[in-house]
Amino acid sequence: MTGIRNKPGGRPAKSRIDKQNRVVSTKLTELQFYAIRKRATEAGLHLSEYVRQAVVSAEVTPRLNRQDADTIRKLAGEANNINQLAHRANAGGFALVAVELVKLKNRIVEIINQLSDDWKNKKGSGFKGCVNYVLGKEQAALLHAEGVLAESNRDIIHSFILQAGMNPDLKKPVGHIALSYSPVDVPKLTDGKMVQLAQEYMREMKITDTQYIIVRHQDREHPHVHIVFNRIDNNGKTISDRNDMYRNEQVCKKLKTKHGLYFAGGKEQVKQHRLKEPDKSKYEIYNAVKNEIGKSKNWQQLQERLAEKGITIQFKYKGQTSEIQGISFSKGEYTFKGSEVDRSFSFSKLDKCFGDAGLNTAGNNRQIVSAPVQEPAQTPGKADSPLLAGLGGLFSAPSSPADETPDNPGERKKKKKKRHLKL
Repeated sequence: MTGIRNKPGGRPAKSRIDKQNRVVSTKLTELQFYAIRKRATEAGLHLSEYVRQAVVSAEVTPRLNRQDADTIRKLAGEANNINQLAHRANAGGFALVAVELVKLKNRIVEIINQLSDDWKNKKGSGFKGCVNYVLGKEQAALLHAEGVLAESNRDIIHSFILQAGMNPDLKKPVGHIALSYSPVDVPKLTDGKMVQLAQEYMREMKITDTQYIIVRHQDREHPHVHIVFNRIDNNGKTISDRNDMYRNEQVCKKLKTKHGLYFAGGKEQVKQHRLKEPDKSKYEIYNAVKNEIGKSKNWQQLQERLAEKGITIQFKYKGQTSEIQGISFSKGEYTFKGSEVDRSFSFSKLDKCFGDAGLNTAGNNRQIVSAPVQEPAQTPGKADSPLLAGLGGLFSAPSSPADETPDNPGERKKKKKKRHLKL
């Protein structure tokens, strides 16, 4: 081996192992950089030397490896089994057995906590927040738990975190879904039925072989449950969330159809007591026509019934003829085309409800008109409100007081052609 010769008058040459010729690069945020520089200055060291010493002397908590995580998961499962045996023993009068089983269960939980304390303090805050939320609501009820210790929120959270450690690279291991139903179905939706529907939903969504809890909330008028599940399954594999929004819609429709549950229409889902004018009047017209159309034998009766509620009907005629092209409804200062109130409220569709008594088969059509057609009242700025936009254009500002779309296809073509020529 060639010896190292010192240069006269200079520093002694460093040995190969003492030379700092290896570079480890990393990126810092502005805040991190200035914090480290401040600490280096306070320590009286150059920045590079401070970082070097900090790295060499740092204590690092390693990730939970797959083997340890699997051991802890098995312990959790055994503890859950023992807990179930304890409940059975209590129910059967075996008090002494129950006491011993509870002690054994508590010991296993203690071991699990000791094994995972360092790791779980750094990981899994998502599970903590989600579990505490769904179980922290007033009157929240834990209906079912699978694969987790369910004695307390803390036990549930720890169980989720431990299994998530089997795949620490997954950034979002928390799965959270809320299943809501119409208030109409409250009599059907017992706790057992809610669990059944939730489990069917999970199978259809391919959420299987994993930990989960099902929690029912009572803070809304509509019945609903929350499902919290681990996206790391019992084998350490990831449960995919690809296209979950589209799949969720399809699965919900399938389950509602299968179990005969209520499908709420768009207007029925709107909280009408929160509406302001002119939307309030439009919904009042909608409800009135919907309720009275089936009770009326002809247009005259419908008109009389609606008049009692302060609603009038106007017909739109074709030129100077008696042929009706459209219909509008008025309440107070507001007037809406029939099709603006609802697509099923065009003149042609409503007229069919009366069969032979409809105006298309009767004479003297103009005699039932009680008020002239008026231009609808416009409310400044209403058409651009966020509420109206959120309802998919249902409440767009009316262009005319009556549904002027003719029933004759030839007439529609002529109008389109005419507009084209103007352009």
